[in-house]
Amino acid sequence: MNVLLRIALSMFVCSVAIAEDAPKHTQALQGTWVLSHGVFSGKSLKQQLLKEGVGNLEVNFSDDVMTMSGGGSPDHTYQFTLDPATDPKSMQLVTIETRGKAPKGSKLRCIYKIDGKELTLCMPADSSVDPPKDFSAPEGSRLTFLVLARDAAGTAVAAKPIAEEDAKALQFANQALAALDAERLSMEAGAKAGLVSKTRIDELRSELFDARLILLRLQGDEAGITMLLQDEIKLEKARFERLKALASQGYVGAGKLREGELRLLSVQQQHALHERNQTKADEVLRRALEIEQQHLQRLESLSSQGVANRSVIAQHKLRIARLLADRQIETAECQ
Repeated sequence: MNVLLRIALSMFVCSVAIAEDAPKHTQALQGTWVLSHGVFSGKSLKQQLLKEGVGNLEVNFSDDVMTMSGGGSPDHTYQFTLDPATDPKSMQLVTIETRGKAPKGSKLRCIYKIDGKELTLCMPADSSVDPPKDFSAPEGSRLTFLVLARDAAGTAVAAKPIAEEDAKALQFANQALAALDAERLSMEAGAKAGLVSKTRIDELRSELFDARLILLRLQGDEAGITMLLQDEIKLEKARFERLKALASQGYVGAGKLREGELRLLSVQQQHALHERNQTKADEVLRRALEIEQQHLQRLESLSSQGVANRSVIAQHKLRIARLLADRQIETAECQ
């Protein structure tokens, strides 16, 4: 058979198979799905719903209509059409009613994936926002990323109840996050005017990360923690590469470069522990110990020449002791 004819036939068979997937996926979507984790423009959706006093988000599919609702908030309804031929698979929403959020008939291009009892969606805020290319909703994107679980037998996947003793911690974490976010906006405005350094903004972003992580842990949002750690690893990798480039040009010293790598390793270790990947956590910790021990040797050499003082060396030994203690704790927990 002619090669071109074979290719044409195989493409036809594939297109038929993909076309048949659309009704199967539509059937698989039918019913109610409940929010496990969500992000809007880089911020936790559950946190925003909590602040607004809205119950957990639910998404219902009935025939070709999708309805989004949250306890006490008006329902938003769309007609949906699936296109499994794209990569990632896409879904077109046509607005039926969004209570003034978008005109009737406006179209949104989303992406989706179904994995057993889990549905992942990523959608733009409105038709002026470019369709998502991957399953993320970074800061300023005006994209919404949703991980939804099947509401089987009426059992909703709701946010972890906040214990009474943790209520104050949750309040403080929210206040700290709001204050840090306001400071970040102020600093970014200052950076445009040349008044604030990129390094200081990076440091503040690290503080924001710590605050968001505490908040997600208080809320018991496991999927949110995973996504936050993954995003932070990307940020720290980019920051470390920038520091290496500046160091090669003589603009950044060895100390800043070392701190950048240790910060990256710290986030990678947290992610590995969260994913219960002890092998990766040990690998990262070994690298951190190697960096710290090499620096201790340099400090002790400088001390013998009268350059480094004993208190600096003592502080550094304490950092190594903490790393070694962490390693022992992690090993004991895994046994």
